[in-house]
Amino acid sequence: MSEESEELIIAEKAPSTSRPGMLTGLAVAGIVLGVWKLGGLASSLPFVLQSQYGQSNQFQGEPILVEYQELVTQVQTKYILFQMLLLPLTIVVAGLLVWASFKALKLKPRSDVWMKRAVVAAGLLNVAGAVLLVFWQKDNYDVLQTVFANVNEENQSALIMSYVMKGTFYLTIAATVGFLVLELAYYVIAFRYFSKPETRELFQG
Repeated sequence: MSEESEELIIAEKAPSTSRPGMLTGLAVAGIVLGVWKLGGLASSLPFVLQSQYGQSNQFQGEPILVEYQELVTQVQTKYILFQMLLLPLTIVVAGLLVWASFKALKLKPRSDVWMKRAVVAAGLLNVAGAVLLVFWQKDNYDVLQTVFANVNEENQSALIMSYVMKGTFYLTIAATVGFLVLELAYYVIAFRYFSKPETRELFQG
């Protein structure tokens, strides 16, 4: 057997180190999702702290709106402990997802295991956060119904506020459910892909 033939046989038997397109797509999506979560957390942190330490009265000329603001602040205070618990968990889980995705892009050993751990943790945290948000918005909606139940039609500012708050409630619920479904779909797809034997072989080192 010639030297060229032996080299060809060795090359065919050698494990492939190329990165499949599906792996690249899932890893990049994981990085984007993790960074997006961290960015959203950073932007929402001032509002969480503001609700913890109280809010200034923005509706001094409208007694019904002042009442609404005070009740909404009470609802925010009710959920502040859950929010403060979710904040560090979100940082850890989002950071884990970004880190595991970078490792997967480089085909580092055991990156498949860390990707599966990251997507499971992120999925559970997403469900917990969505449940919290639904209950929070439900309490806000109850406040809205109570305060604006007998509002006078001549009070245009109060009526406009009630319509805006109702629209915000339904949009928030719809957006929460929509994003949750999309994210859970990604987590399921990623978990199943990184559980495949042919995928796990890429990370054997």
